[in-house]
Amino acid sequence: MEHGKHLARMILLVFLVLVVFHIVRTLFTPSSFGRYGHYRADNVAEQMAKPVAYGGSASCEACHSQRNAQLKGGSHATVECEICHAPLSSHVVDSGKIGEMPINRSTMLCLRCHERWDGRPGKFPQIELEEHLGKMGAAVGPEVCVGCHDSHDPKMGR
Repeated sequence: MEHGKHLARMILLVFLVLVVFHIVRTLFTPSSFGRYGHYRADNVAEQMAKPVAYGGSASCEACHSQRNAQLKGGSHATVECEICHAPLSSHVVDSGKIGEMPINRSTMLCLRCHERWDGRPGKFPQIELEEHLGKMGAAVGPEVCVGCHDSHDPKMGR
């Protein structure tokens, strides 16, 4: 009989914890949560209200078709223009040019993809910067990569 009281208290405690959990969850979960998936549906409208900054390479092709063709034929075909340049919104707004497109020619940008890492696939072009530059007779500098490689078609012999 003594164990029966403990069991009843335990069941009551579990029941109270479940009730408190349900009340807290009801109070703090937004009403739109779960309407479209495991997120707050009101956030969709909030994200849509933000200005579009990036356009993708297809948006560059209208004015830069020659560069885009060169890029598509090279090993950087899958690299979006806005990786090395700024977001489209800094260059074009409502189909009108508002300023020059910034270009990032930094060595650090190139090394972000091409610095040797053991975790990268072996076929991916990777370098040890100082060893690579030593073979080329060049020294480390802020824009040393673009001195020999064209960013749109990075084969050697520019």
